[in-house]
Amino acid sequence: MQQDYWHMIEPFWEAINVDEDGEAYLVSVADIPTALVHLHAAHLAQSEICNGGFAQFFQNYGGVLAPEAAAGFAVMGMTSTAKILAEASQMLGTPYPRDWRARHTQLDAIPVEKFDRFDSQFYDLIETEADGFQCAANRFAQKLRQQGPA
Repeated sequence: MQQDYWHMIEPFWEAINVDEDGEAYLVSVADIPTALVHLHAAHLAQSEICNGGFAQFFQNYGGVLAPEAAAGFAVMGMTSTAKILAEASQMLGTPYPRDWRARHTQLDAIPVEKFDRFDSQFYDLIETEADGFQCAANRFAQKLRQQGPA
């Protein structure tokens, strides 16, 4: 299936900074429409989580965008998926540590196995909820196109 939603986020891919701290990320998305930030974040999160689970997602720089990813899943109609991501994120503390080093400090205190239940729930939901991520993301992109420029 073609990733129609990808065409909406691709122009922003290089501009969104997930290689630095949380402040750099927030600055890089400040001028991008919120709906596209959410779509990008959900795409990146599902890619990383499906590749290696929540522990990998949080360990990688991309973990900076967990709050936006949860919001992205929610606006795409994947509310249970959003809830799983939010619950897994809470294991790292409140407020969520956007800084990569702060996340690593938190992760060092959490046995990797603690993420197993979140991983298995996420893997099931990402394929089934709202007809699966790709369908939900494409529907959301279509809705954004119909609404016109933000």
